[in-house]
Amino acid sequence: MTDNLSPNPFPPLEIHPLTPARWPDLEDLFGSDKVCSGCWCMWWRIPRSQWNRQLGESNRQALYRLVQEGRTPGLVAYSNGVAVGWVSLGPREEFSVLGRSRVLKPVDAQPVWSVVCFFLRKGWRRQGHTLALLQAAIEFARGQGASILEGYPMEPVKPSYPAAWAWTGFASTFRRAGFHEIARNSPTRPIFRIGLATKEPLKGVTGSPQSQQSEKAEGLLRELREAANPANLAGMARYGINTQSALGVSLPFLRTLARRTGKDSSLAILLWQSGVHEARILAGLVADPCGFTEESMEQWVKDFNSWDLCDQVCTNLFAKTPDAAKKAAEWCRRPQEFVRRAGFVMIAALAVHSRQLSDQQFRDFFPLLLEGASDERNYVKKAVNWALRQMGKRNLTLHAAAISLASRIRLLPAKTARWIAADALRELSREATIKRVREKTARNRHR
Repeated sequence: MTDNLSPNPFPPLEIHPLTPARWPDLEDLFGSDKVCSGCWCMWWRIPRSQWNRQLGESNRQALYRLVQEGRTPGLVAYSNGVAVGWVSLGPREEFSVLGRSRVLKPVDAQPVWSVVCFFLRKGWRRQGHTLALLQAAIEFARGQGASILEGYPMEPVKPSYPAAWAWTGFASTFRRAGFHEIARNSPTRPIFRIGLATKEPLKGVTGSPQSQQSEKAEGLLRELREAANPANLAGMARYGINTQSALGVSLPFLRTLARRTGKDSSLAILLWQSGVHEARILAGLVADPCGFTEESMEQWVKDFNSWDLCDQVCTNLFAKTPDAAKKAAEWCRRPQEFVRRAGFVMIAALAVHSRQLSDQQFRDFFPLLLEGASDERNYVKKAVNWALRQMGKRNLTLHAAAISLASRIRLLPAKTARWIAADALRELSREATIKRVREKTARNRHR
């Protein structure tokens, strides 16, 4: 009976808390699916060994006991009196598996509720009903006094994925409902949150600008996944690129997408929040440097986990912002490897592209290079070297100053410093380099 439903394209749903009176409706819903009839939404509530032992009838009885005790383990969605959907939620401590999970472990000690599972009857899937269930979960948790609701959706990096992944929902749905990503310990499984302390309109669910931006972001992410080339990942890894969340999409393809998209900082932020490696590089190409805030720069730089991401975002975006010189000086003093690298990469990019900074402003960076030259971390030392060489190639005045600085660095005891100095002096002393610097200096004088 229930498997032959012919729903309308956008049928109205009535969503109610599961009570003992509604238990037969849930049995009918779960009984229509062999997988769920074995799980009975106990996957997150009990240890795996126990879940396996009581698969089937024992799990059904365990969930029924929760309902008989007066607890509400979830909400049931109805259409024309027939149960067609389910969402499971409750205080996080009720889901013991989350506390033991490496990927989904608690982010902090705040009291939160968790939404852990969705289920829709066949014939009712892929029609946006998960969003309606999620909206209902938000309102129910708020009504129960929860101040934060967490979700653990999937965000596949490949076009195909196991059907079971849909049970926790997808990141795109959570974003449309106003959730924000707060942690990601796995490329495909972020942790999302929404605050419930004040009753605000749900973002992105009524054709609002936020919804349109989310749709744009999802469209771009879909194009990236379609262009994924796993064969490229091995080559990327050989060059020291972190491929944990990468798709293997080429940089020319990303530049093509960026030109077509145009500048849009709010869209860039959504792309960045996806956590996908190439989407973050694309975000750096799409964001508008004129309006990109210092706060956003600080948020993004903390997410750098690969030298290519650092370099692309710094050269394409950060170095073009009004706060570029300031952040470069600050980051060169930070201890984190990729943050410190970002500072020196910014100096290199400014030396190539900035028309505003004076020679003295570049000399003001020299003490930072002198200090950073003893940092033995590979990604820092190469960035120091890059900054030194680019400043030396800016004009004849800085060329002489950079050679003098390199000579001072060469006297430092650290082996790293000697390599930085020797490599920079080798390039800056070449006749071809000196000729180009002279020509560049002459051109700039006539501007």
